[in-house]
Amino acid sequence: MTSPNFIQYNEPAPSGAAGPSYSSIFDEPSNAALPIAYTKVLFISPHYPEYKQVFAALLSNNLRPVHIERLSDVPIQQGAFQHIFLDLSVPGALNWLGEYCKSDEEIFPIALIQRGEREGSALAAGAHATLQLPIEAADVLLCIKRNRARIERSHSLQELMDRDRRRIATTSVEGVLTSLCQDLRNPLAAALANVEYMREIDIRNTEGVSSEEKRNILEDTLEALGSLRSTLESLATLVKREIAEARRIVFWEIVQGVIDELGPDGRLVSLTGDPTVRGWADEELLRQVVSTLIRRSLSSADRNNSTPVVQIRVYATESEARVSVRDNGPSLSAETIMNLFEASYAISSSGRTELLLAVTHHAVVRMGGVLDYDHRNSLGSVFRIRLRLVRPNE
Repeated sequence: MTSPNFIQYNEPAPSGAAGPSYSSIFDEPSNAALPIAYTKVLFISPHYPEYKQVFAALLSNNLRPVHIERLSDVPIQQGAFQHIFLDLSVPGALNWLGEYCKSDEEIFPIALIQRGEREGSALAAGAHATLQLPIEAADVLLCIKRNRARIERSHSLQELMDRDRRRIATTSVEGVLTSLCQDLRNPLAAALANVEYMREIDIRNTEGVSSEEKRNILEDTLEALGSLRSTLESLATLVKREIAEARRIVFWEIVQGVIDELGPDGRLVSLTGDPTVRGWADEELLRQVVSTLIRRSLSSADRNNSTPVVQIRVYATESEARVSVRDNGPSLSAETIMNLFEASYAISSSGRTELLLAVTHHAVVRMGGVLDYDHRNSLGSVFRIRLRLVRPNE
């Protein structure tokens, strides 16, 4: 049974009803092909006399107004409504607005305020606009039209980013695969050669091969196989999904979590910057990228020179959320860096470390970002993770 505080209006106004016509407010003649959430309009407020005219205008535009007077009656289904008008006089309105906006990326709520009331608290809580009471049908329809345009732009941008990630990732994958083949081929060849040599010794019953020589051969073989396993395990942590799932991520929390997992080595890492910076990223993939860069810096840093040896900074530019990882170890050569970030990558004596950097670059690209490298003269390396910034209205 429908709650008395939950009223859904389904019947359009009579065709001969008096009042202004709003049938041309939207470009499309019908909303029949739109998802239900796009056509339902939720009003959380006391009942106002002007709602009769407002709801009639919505129905004439194939929209479905739903009126609720208490927040406790709001449907719990996520994404049930794309258009929400919330009266700030409703108890708990500001807290509810802030929580709901965090949990749904495609709603653009409108706050209803009294004439002369300041709108700052509503905008700070997540409202995208305000309407002064008493509201008018034309203003409500224009807000809905504006919301639709925002949702369409968001979808178009996401589709564009997905296409770009797939296109860029194809080139990046070529470099990673080239690196992977060479990094696996060398230890595999060494292990096979050692096994073949030991097999010949056994078949020919060759004498003169000391136990120490056999032990060295076995140790070399184990080292080669261990390198193979380590490389594959590292790749498995970085290569998770074909398309990364971008969400609003607080970068500081990710970096601090990685530092906490370092154990005693965590004291060698300093973290500075802005703890509030948020960027669009895949949480698990970003965590693995940060972990790889920090561990690489710790392994190459000069621990006798200064403490901490790795400095991390979280900050934002006008359009990007960034994490920089700086160490005091030897810089990578310009040729190595160029090869790391191109499909023509060729493995060098650094082996697995450079391979992981190539895979890390690929992971950042998959999240729609960029991995930059810089160096301070001849000592120290700086890697910068650059991803799209989450703006206050997103």
